[in-house]
Amino acid sequence: MSTVARGKIKKVTKLVSDIGDWVTRQDDCDVAKNYFVVLFAANKGNYAPVLDLLSVWVTQEDNDMLTKPIFRKELKHALFQMQLDKYLRLGGFNYEFYHYFSHVYGEDVFQAAWLWLEHGFFPTNLNEIGICIISKSENP
Repeated sequence: MSTVARGKIKKVTKLVSDIGDWVTRQDDCDVAKNYFVVLFAANKGNYAPVLDLLSVWVTQEDNDMLTKPIFRKELKHALFQMQLDKYLRLGGFNYEFYHYFSHVYGEDVFQAAWLWLEHGFFPTNLNEIGICIISKSENP
């Protein structure tokens, strides 16, 4: 409740874009999204001098095992080994919920895991929740 009250008092009503324009409407505002896209984008550069200093700890055999394709059966087996009363942090549900409804969500979980392992990213809609900007200053 205090977060809701603080959010109303310190609500951010406008943002300034990269080109200096003030944006006040949420429906045409990509300012925050673009900020985080740039912030978390991979930096281009020459990492060879640093990488050359690292020792190799993963053998070729280990690497082959770690990079082999994922199968639905082994993913389900791994998920079903988790303790049922532990939380997955997806919507606040525990593993028992996901075990019970695996016939509903199973293919979606597999596709997300496959996309991450094969291409290095999760489906973009997994990141479309959870950004809430609340200013720490009294008059943002």
